[in-house]
Amino acid sequence: MTRRPILTAILLALLPAAGCIQHHAVTPEEMDCLWTLSPDPLEGTEHYRPEISGAKLPGRYIIRNEPSLIRSTISIVRAVEQVQEGAEVVDVSLSQEHADVLLSVLERTHAALEELNALATGSAAGDYADWADAMAGILAQFESIARLATAQGDGRSGTEPVGLSAAPLLEMLAVYLNERTGGELLGQLGPEGAHQARQVLAHLALRVGFAVAGRELPAGLQEEVTDRLRDAADPYAAEAGMAKLLEARVRQAGPSSGGDALASGLRSAMDAAQRGVRFLQHLIRQWDAVDRVEAALRRKGGQTIFEGALSVHDEREVRLPNVMPFQPAVAFRGTSRVAVLPGAPRTGEVVVCFEPGEDGGGVELRFEGIAYALARLLVLPIENARLREVRVLADLRKTGPGMIHAAVLLEVPGDKRDPRRLIVYKETRHQRVAREATSVRYPVTSKTRTFSYVTPARRYTYYSHDGQPQP
Repeated sequence: MTRRPILTAILLALLPAAGCIQHHAVTPEEMDCLWTLSPDPLEGTEHYRPEISGAKLPGRYIIRNEPSLIRSTISIVRAVEQVQEGAEVVDVSLSQEHADVLLSVLERTHAALEELNALATGSAAGDYADWADAMAGILAQFESIARLATAQGDGRSGTEPVGLSAAPLLEMLAVYLNERTGGELLGQLGPEGAHQARQVLAHLALRVGFAVAGRELPAGLQEEVTDRLRDAADPYAAEAGMAKLLEARVRQAGPSSGGDALASGLRSAMDAAQRGVRFLQHLIRQWDAVDRVEAALRRKGGQTIFEGALSVHDEREVRLPNVMPFQPAVAFRGTSRVAVLPGAPRTGEVVVCFEPGEDGGGVELRFEGIAYALARLLVLPIENARLREVRVLADLRKTGPGMIHAAVLLEVPGDKRDPRRLIVYKETRHQRVAREATSVRYPVTSKTRTFSYVTPARRYTYYSHDGQPQP
């Protein structure tokens, strides 16, 4: 999927279209055909407990808002024990003090993942010295995170080990990412390390780094790295020695058996990790508005499905801010349930379903700001609406034709006649190979965009080729 949010790209495409967007009437039969929710992806599923090297991991996490620091601390200590014991469900409560330290952990985690993702999107072939320097820095950052998550670092408030609040959340993130890679991310991690934040983070970094370098992760390296970093008084002071160790080991390592397919899968996991941590950051910043968060894994037909729920206090809302220009605001009110199907049957689409709670809550998409006001005035009658489903199909290749197709199904609760609205965005592109003295690039040679906004009355369509509006 493109890095720019789909709806951001849509608006950027629409701004030049004032006065020239095509539209035509829509019949009820057409609307019924266009606006159809996918079958409930959770129907017929079973709760699923993932497994790493024989170690059973929790398949469901519940995180509650707890005003009391003492009760929250007891809950977190018990949750860490639950993880160690291989419990099926982890139920943990967070006070505001714990949430503040957890936010610090998430900020560090996001920074480390950004560096790991930058490494994953580059090339390390033949440049092992720079690769080793980058890997040593990432591992040092992960070690500092592990110390916070195990209350060894500065994650304390008085005598309370508030940094422990990060441990269940980091585990939940690692489990999800491992499922995204079909078990490849942490598959080589021994059962004794499956519940250890330090070992999980180090293994994650090394697995991605060696895959990018096109080399097999040497046996025993993860243990050696974690032992060195754990014993160091300052993990950042140990970077130089760690870089020398990594450079020597990567030069000695054999070629990766997974090849480009493994590296591509791990890059996709890194993208998902960054998005997940960014969402958690926004959520924890507004922890006073949150009542409860749930996350679970389900299985159906050999496929893992993610289920989530967010409950917000009465009369409050949790907003995901406009992290990029023109991106619509996303607001959670009441209770909302989300299901993520990574590959729908027959189509292969990524499907994200949003189910409003019985309390009338849900996820709202809000087109706020002057840019959307102008688009609404000059181009098309786009409205704030409840988000019900997003379907995305991406087939992006390094050369030749590529395509992104996204459909966003919305409801406008105030429309008593027919609340349905639909956004459809399609982008096709062609790329070629450009070989240079020291690198290979894949520039886009042509790009076509088609955007449609559909109401029960009319369908508005905008088409452009290489950025130029077409009649």
